[in-house]
Amino acid sequence: MNKRIIKITRERGFTLIELVVVTIILGILAMVAIPRYMNSVGSAEIAAEDDVISSINEGLETHALDMLTSTGRAYWLSNPFDALKTKPTGYDAADTDDADTDGEWTYNTATNRITHQRKDETKWYWDYGAGSAGLTATGGNVMAWHTYHYNSGYNQNFFGIDGAIYDANSSVFANGEPIMITDVSTGNSYNYTISHVTGANNSQTGNEHDNVRYLYILDSDGTGAFGWEHGWVFYIQDSWYLTNTAPSDNNHAVGTGIGARNSL
Repeated sequence: MNKRIIKITRERGFTLIELVVVTIILGILAMVAIPRYMNSVGSAEIAAEDDVISSINEGLETHALDMLTSTGRAYWLSNPFDALKTKPTGYDAADTDDADTDGEWTYNTATNRITHQRKDETKWYWDYGAGSAGLTATGGNVMAWHTYHYNSGYNQNFFGIDGAIYDANSSVFANGEPIMITDVSTGNSYNYTISHVTGANNSQTGNEHDNVRYLYILDSDGTGAFGWEHGWVFYIQDSWYLTNTAPSDNNHAVGTGIGARNSL
């Protein structure tokens, strides 16, 4: 009879003591497992961040090398994300302040910081020093460049400028506009007229820089006369300068680059 009662009792489920023990065990497992899971997620996000920053660094170096080859001057981009052909998931180019949603990447233009918000809502940033970023030189002058400065002879009646410079100053670089060029080494100035402006050219032979416009100029007698020698530097209307200097490893305008990760 006793054996039958015991059998029925056990078939009905756990006793109260057994339930308490199971609950305690599950609680202990949760205390151990949840922090480990969170650490695992955090480690994965850190690794993903490192991959993004590494890709940006590689893109910046590639861009600087391209600019050194095509312009004689190495520089980085003002927005580091522009160095990436494929932007990270969550990047918002229109958001120029700190990241404020889960998974978002931004470049804060006011603080010059790359920012990222993780899924746990913590925010992190990396300082970015672009240097002159290629467009602004000492004194506020903007660089244009002769795209074939490394060709033999160095005598051409045209030069190339960055499409962004042209787009922002199209009235200055219009057909028929007068243009004054000053040789900074001698102080001599020369007056020319812009005869033709090409459309945006991409990846030309010998010049892999995209979005370049070529400006052809004529002397007052209608002949092409813009010939210059290797190493000469000219200012155009005191606002743009051209360099005909061959590429040099020492001719860099890059900044401090991307700093260490910090908490916002």
